[in-house]
Amino acid sequence: MFTERHLLQNLPPEKLDDYLAGGWYRSGQSIFTCNFLIKQGDLYTVVWTRLPLVDYAFRKGQRKLLRKNRERFEIIIRPEQFTSEKEELYQIYREDFKGRLAPTLRSSLLDDGTENIFDTWEICIYDDGKLVGFSIFDRGSKSIESIKAVYDPNYKQYSLGYYTMLEEVQFAIDKGCEYYYPGYVVPGYKAFDYKLRAGVMEFFVPSKKEWKSMEIFDEEKLLHKVMLDKLGTLQEELGRRGIPTRLGVYPLYETVFWNLEPKYHLSFPLVLQIYPDFHNYRYLNYVFDPKEKQYRFIPCQGLQDTTEYFSHHLKPEPEIPVLTELLGMNDNFLAGDNPKEAIYRMKMWMSRQMFL
Repeated sequence: MFTERHLLQNLPPEKLDDYLAGGWYRSGQSIFTCNFLIKQGDLYTVVWTRLPLVDYAFRKGQRKLLRKNRERFEIIIRPEQFTSEKEELYQIYREDFKGRLAPTLRSSLLDDGTENIFDTWEICIYDDGKLVGFSIFDRGSKSIESIKAVYDPNYKQYSLGYYTMLEEVQFAIDKGCEYYYPGYVVPGYKAFDYKLRAGVMEFFVPSKKEWKSMEIFDEEKLLHKVMLDKLGTLQEELGRRGIPTRLGVYPLYETVFWNLEPKYHLSFPLVLQIYPDFHNYRYLNYVFDPKEKQYRFIPCQGLQDTTEYFSHHLKPEPEIPVLTELLGMNDNFLAGDNPKEAIYRMKMWMSRQMFL
């Protein structure tokens, strides 16, 4: 699975450290990890990041911003408090925000519940007694994870979101933490690039379960690009044989967030379909499995048309068509590491069906 989610009853600080070090992150009162992001129908690879704090030093511009805002505002750092004041500011920020946010601050952090399994803290910024910004972060034993920054749009000139990130880093250093985790960045989608401004980050390599410096990051190795390349090669081979196909982004791949059982439903975000009906078979799909470094052949059946739901979240012409019919798997097997073998395995499967 490319997206996993754990629902926990409790989360000791040391356990949070372990999750963060494995490329996981908070979502409400659960913790999750993922490999992809789909925005308006376009597929991206997410890259989990962290900032090493041992021997870390702020740059000149960062020190200047810290000094100016500390002189300009009153700053309070404390355990998280749910107040009407913060909720009101969240709603102002949400109305100005370009994108989707949870309807309330409480729902985004507590899933509308009352219990919090995380050790959550806040940095509040006051201007003459008025709350004009705040950020929220969780404490581990040797790490900090940054969760959310909210500010009054009228104070944009003070870079309060970036500023509170720097204050979180300073807090982490003061508490002897080794790493600061701001979440993921998304190459090709600039909305998350601000996280890289804190310093020289490390990025997580899921296949090797290790962290490396962003200074050696190679965008050509992004997971969705690898899958696109492999499926594109297979699509060309099928085309040479007169077999029509379509390549599509499949947003329903995140089965854990759709309350679907992954062993019964297609769980790959990029799909090459034999299209249209081929020898009276519908939904014959190829995917590329990066873990196995092989193609998979996955015959499916259509279960539900979700076009109406996704139509509100897609741009008019996504780079790759979006497949919005929920697909249940009828079969699922490795089909080799090259296009010719993958096609041979498909034909063998179809031959067996004739005798059933």
